[in-house]
Amino acid sequence: MVCFCFSKDGKIVERIYIFPKKEIERVKSLAMVKNPTDAHRNPIVPQYEQYRITDEDELNRANKIWKNIINK
Repeated sequence: MVCFCFSKDGKIVERIYIFPKKEIERVKSLAMVKNPTDAHRNPIVPQYEQYRITDEDELNRANKIWKNIINK
């Protein structure tokens, strides 16, 4: 499963996650937040962060494709 996280205005792909099938089959739900914190408001690194695409070139390509889609 591929998940795209967009800016509030929907014009920019901010993050991309690629989840393996075995992970999707294992969980019942998943909530992703931009700045995750624990119950005491301390920043945390969520388990799903390991599936985040951090390659800037990939993110730039996704944004280029997305801009072509929304500008049609």
